[in-house]
Amino acid sequence: MSEAKAPKKFRIDKTFIIKLIIYVLGIVLVGLGVQIIIYTNVGTAPIDAMNYYLARIYLQLFNNNDFSTLKTTIGVASLAFGTLTVVVLFLITKNKALIFTWFNIFIVSLVISLWGLLFDTFAPLATSFFITALIALLGIIIVAFGVFLVLVTEFPAGPPEEIMRLINKKANNLLVAKLLTETFYLVLAFIAMIISITIIDGNGLEFTQVGVFTLITLVLTSLFVSLFDFLYRKITTKKVVSA
Repeated sequence: MSEAKAPKKFRIDKTFIIKLIIYVLGIVLVGLGVQIIIYTNVGTAPIDAMNYYLARIYLQLFNNNDFSTLKTTIGVASLAFGTLTVVVLFLITKNKALIFTWFNIFIVSLVISLWGLLFDTFAPLATSFFITALIALLGIIIVAFGVFLVLVTEFPAGPPEEIMRLINKKANNLLVAKLLTETFYLVLAFIAMIISITIIDGNGLEFTQVGVFTLITLVLTSLFVSLFDFLYRKITTKKVVSA
């Protein structure tokens, strides 16, 4: 009769500390990249565009259209919507581990707000579209690398990453998983834009945070995350073979 295996005890060892450092670094990079892309005003990732317009709606309704703290408020919007998402997911799945997903949301939202305190002090970017696009591209690369670092640690990620990870297990294609997840948030971002710009402001549609560059951001972020993942697997495979 075989003995039942005892469950592994949680240990804070060297590997855990290294992973934790990588995890925190990834979140810090995601927050920085998000604010860089939003600052360029050419179109950000769908989930960030959604949070941008949710923050704008809040300031329109409760702060007399004072947008001086808009970029800081994006973090608050991220936390609010992320918390709602976790609650809905918990009601559906009853998965208690989602508390760790909420913890990720809290940390990411805090980092976005802290970076927002800095970016709220910056004057609007006044330069050529080419330079603006290059700055946005830098933000995309930073976000993608940050997301990759969070995923590679296998620590709890936010709802988008958890959805992407779930799809990836079925499709075994990180690029497809990323695209499907971002498409969902793109629809929500467009709805939030209509509410903020058209319904509340009474203006015609604007295509700044949601626009052609949003699709470019979506595709490039997916490609870079997939590229970083591919390079990581190549490097780790070579190390295993040579060992």
